[in-house]
Amino acid sequence: MKNKTVKTSGLLSTYDSILILRNIGLMEILNHVDKRISKDQLVELKDVICLSYQEIAELLDLTDRTLYLKKSGEVFSVSVSDHLYSLAYLYSSVYRAFMNKARADKWMRRPSKAFRNKTPLALCNTNIGMLAVEEELKRLKMGIY
Repeated sequence: MKNKTVKTSGLLSTYDSILILRNIGLMEILNHVDKRISKDQLVELKDVICLSYQEIAELLDLTDRTLYLKKSGEVFSVSVSDHLYSLAYLYSSVYRAFMNKARADKWMRRPSKAFRNKTPLALCNTNIGMLAVEEELKRLKMGIY
């Protein structure tokens, strides 16, 4: 199926929009996943959560060249779109937990004993890894270290 062009929805474009993702129903997010994420949306998300093309590519199991070559407006597959929305949804939780973007971004890059000295970000290449990060966030909120 050829990639079609879509407009950016703004759902992933700012810190505030990611922060409120938890207030949006999952079915609405699924509708966005089905429409597929565009290259423009990926760039916006990457910039908001302070990741490089290489880091995003590693999380998606793609090459950074694949990301660079995608034209503005072209869309990614449903599975890539799902992974990116899941990542944004996780970041919504992280941002809510810390209520400070800089501290949250720093925490995502800090190795943790809970993750066998991997960073939370390194676990975000799989859905199970993102669930593990969510669980650790819950423990942190409850004061369990």
